[in-house]
Amino acid sequence: MGARSAGIVGLLILCIGCAAEHSGPAHSSLEQQAGNPVADTPPPSPPVETNEPTEPTVLEACHAFARELAVRFPEGRRVAAVLPLNAGDHRLTASSDLLAEQVMVALRDASFEVADRQLLQAVLQEQDMAGVFEQGQSPRRLAGADVLVAGRFALATGRVSLQLKAIDVATNQLVHYGSYAAVPDDNLLALLATPPAPAGGGEAPQITRTDTGVGIRATYREAGADSFRLLDRVRQEIRRSLRWYLVDVVGKSAAQADADEVFRSGRETDCAFGQGAVILEMEFEVHP
Repeated sequence: MGARSAGIVGLLILCIGCAAEHSGPAHSSLEQQAGNPVADTPPPSPPVETNEPTEPTVLEACHAFARELAVRFPEGRRVAAVLPLNAGDHRLTASSDLLAEQVMVALRDASFEVADRQLLQAVLQEQDMAGVFEQGQSPRRLAGADVLVAGRFALATGRVSLQLKAIDVATNQLVHYGSYAAVPDDNLLALLATPPAPAGGGEAPQITRTDTGVGIRATYREAGADSFRLLDRVRQEIRRSLRWYLVDVVGKSAAQADADEVFRSGRETDCAFGQGAVILEMEFEVHP
């Protein structure tokens, strides 16, 4: 009887072991049949890195020009004079000096010696600017410079269009020309963000960047005009400047800018009337 009981117990233990051994796969099989697999899934693939080209800053564009010039200009003749850059409307502004400084920094980094700005200005005041490019001009008359760098710039669609050229002073030959579209930094943008003057003349509005957008202050004068006409005209001027800011400074397309909607959502922060004149200031929220 004892042997029989021992055999039964052994059989039970064997059955329990078999059940435990096969319970996992059986359970897995049922779940797979139910559409819920429990098998380990491979980890997700890492995101594919795209090497999209980034737009250069203005200083990076100046460095690119300096490196290209260094390749084209011979060793041993590396004294460069940098003229103030001309704005797109031919007016020299504070931004011209800032851009010229950035060109000078780039040239120094490319192993050029840069002529003293004050000495260069003194030389240029003694002669017509066009005389710098005349045939036979002596290098000594340009503060000892071997190469003269000049250029133009303009702000459009949120980018600075920069054209730089280098002229061999001894031969009056163009040795290098570069054209770049670059992203302005905040310091440069603050100087560049000056809307054009009204078509009929008058004062250009003043634009200041705020934490949430932009503030525009405009003045309109018309002798004998009533206050309603003055206010309407100055609002039109602010609307025009706002559209210019959204397209040329922020870089929005005409459809994205929706200047009329942004103008309607603006708020007046200051308004003053004088004899035949009105000053109006408005603030607008502008999102990138």
